Amino acid sequence: MKRCTRCIMPDSIPGITFDENGVCSHCRTYKTFTPFGEEEFVKILDTVRGKGQPYEAIVPLSGGRDSTYVLYLAKAVYGLNILAVNADNEFRNEQAVKNMRNACRTLGVELHEVRSKRDIGHKFVAANVRAGIPLGLPTLVGSFCRQCSYGYKSVSYIEAINRNVPLLLWGTSTAESTEQTRDLALEGSKRSRLHKLLDPNLYKTEFYALLQRLEFHVPGNSLLSREKPKLVDPSVREISVFDYIPWDRRLIKETIATKLGWEKPADHVTSWRADCKLHEIVNYLWVKLAGCSMDCMGFCNMVITGQMEREEALHEEEQIIATCGNHIDELMVMAGLTKDEAAMIKAMTSPRGIAI
Repeated sequence: MKRCTRCIMPDSIPGITFDENGVCSHCRTYKTFTPFGEEEFVKILDTVRGKGQPYEAIVPLSGGRDSTYVLYLAKAVYGLNILAVNADNEFRNEQAVKNMRNACRTLGVELHEVRSKRDIGHKFVAANVRAGIPLGLPTLVGSFCRQCSYGYKSVSYIEAINRNVPLLLWGTSTAESTEQTRDLALEGSKRSRLHKLLDPNLYKTEFYALLQRLEFHVPGNSLLSREKPKLVDPSVREISVFDYIPWDRRLIKETIATKLGWEKPADHVTSWRADCKLHEIVNYLWVKLAGCSMDCMGFCNMVITGQMEREEALHEEEQIIATCGNHIDELMVMAGLTKDEAAMIKAMTSPRGIAI
């Protein structure tokens, strides 16, 4: 496998090209994001301070690296009255839960954990994955995350609206985006609509999606929509903190470790994306499909922006590739699949003939 000489982008991703120096097209076209600045961030915070609300902002908290740091900034640095909200997707990493609860206890922040009363997460994932198996890897790679893509936002939106909290502070950052990897790797993939329409698991998936939207309905959103929920309440504003404050990987890791006792899960290669057990399955499937982990694009972005040394990124990527199949059987059973279904997934090969 050929990799970019600047970042670690592999040539197994469709559409990636290399120049005469071995630098990939992603590096050559990458546009560095410039944060709006702390002054603008403080202006936003000043609009919610001292209004007499029990909570001035909500921090959606997963126990992962970035959301924990945002919680620290909001409470310890900027002194906001914070409510931390966690969407329990039913697949939380135990260490992430410990990190989350310990951080809130240390900072004196109330933590509200929300889980489906019907255990929809497990049912949703199992049905969606079963619907994806006959369609192959390009469809299956996204099947494990659909229920969470709705759930983690809807829970925070509902809490903000019901509790009259005027601000949501997210911990997403452009430096860790993996969307381009996904879009490139799935480019040209064909999906059989007829097969989907004939598969009863499709209808089970949509049934559980409807139950999820009913249980966690965000005002202003259609119950029949398949899109992620949108915040349409004008009294609540949402922003990403790292659109204003520079995202600094080393500072984040050092701060949450020393100030909050945050720890990476012992069996996790990287401190990144350590909050969901299903992520190991997703990385496993991406390696089978595209020859790299889903995390690879994030590593590439961190190398390009000077947040990570290329050698470190390559080492972590190679470790993920080598170990992401270690717990696959038990993880798939945990997700509600049978041993035969797990075996079918493990036997899948890349439609592009990538040798793994």
